[in-house]
Amino acid sequence: MRSTPAAQQQTRTILIATAGVWLLAYAAMTLGWVSAAAPHFWDGAFRRAIICLVGAMMCLAMGPLLLRSTPWPFVRRLALAAGLSLVGSLIFGVLDYTVYVVILPRWPESTFWGVMLIARTVFWFFGAWAAIFMAVHADLAAREARFKLEAARVLATETQNRMLRYQISPHFLFNTLNALATLVMERQNDRAEQMILGLSGFLRRSLERDVREMVTLAEELDGERQYVAIEQIRFGERLSYVERIPAELADALAPNLILQPVIENAVKHGLSRTREPMTIEVVVAAQAGGMLSITVSDDGASGAGAPPGLGVGLENVRRRLETHYGERATLTCGVREPRGFQVRLDLPLERA
Repeated sequence: MRSTPAAQQQTRTILIATAGVWLLAYAAMTLGWVSAAAPHFWDGAFRRAIICLVGAMMCLAMGPLLLRSTPWPFVRRLALAAGLSLVGSLIFGVLDYTVYVVILPRWPESTFWGVMLIARTVFWFFGAWAAIFMAVHADLAAREARFKLEAARVLATETQNRMLRYQISPHFLFNTLNALATLVMERQNDRAEQMILGLSGFLRRSLERDVREMVTLAEELDGERQYVAIEQIRFGERLSYVERIPAELADALAPNLILQPVIENAVKHGLSRTREPMTIEVVVAAQAGGMLSITVSDDGASGAGAPPGLGVGLENVRRRLETHYGERATLTCGVREPRGFQVRLDLPLERA
């Protein structure tokens, strides 16, 4: 048996509806005696309460049969509800006759068919209860379907995010291990040791954090400094790194490792086509409308002959922003003048 909060709410609603329907039925059948000044009112009212209680239990017994008909077409379910209501009202009429006429009769003028006329009235109460029951169950089924759809959407988003995140490591590891092999062959042991330690710290940080985790900009930039430190071992004084972030934005939130492909893109394309030094600059600023902008720019050769559109790394970042923020976040990029490349991320300003 289901015990979800929605199912528990459904059970409470059905019990309340059952009590309400049969209290209304009791009032309708009992108050008529007041206007008619019928004798033995309190005796009759007590007996009517017992019969209505049995009627409520009969309704609850109809519930499992109505549930089993859920896969049926609507017309067949409606026919079943009407048939169960008819059977219930006939049983109610027989019970009514037994209680009022057969057991200690106080109303000798009552006849079987006269008492059975009440079944015609009670039929509508059974029908109303069946309609309420099916409506409540349909609402629960709709909510569960929406919950499953949302759960599937979240799972798909998490899976996509995880796949995008895992695309980061192969490119970075390939370049770093190649550089490490070069340092070893050139017997630059001190630099090789620094690179190993830096790589160890960077990978530990990456693997310890959940793919769905949001981090503060202070934590994100700390990880990017570790990455840049590894690249600086490869390129030496040719690579410089600058951050400009206001202290009041250090606790702003961003997806974990969202900047790593952007900075890697700058290193890969900015330094690969020239022997000149290059500076990577990260600028963070708050914008109007509760937005946060993060700009990564370089003055290297990455802008020269840059192909239109986004490369694999930047497309990865764009898709991660889309899966997390939807249309609220954007990525724009382009060539800088007089040289270099610039990538800007605009996302909602959220704080830890």
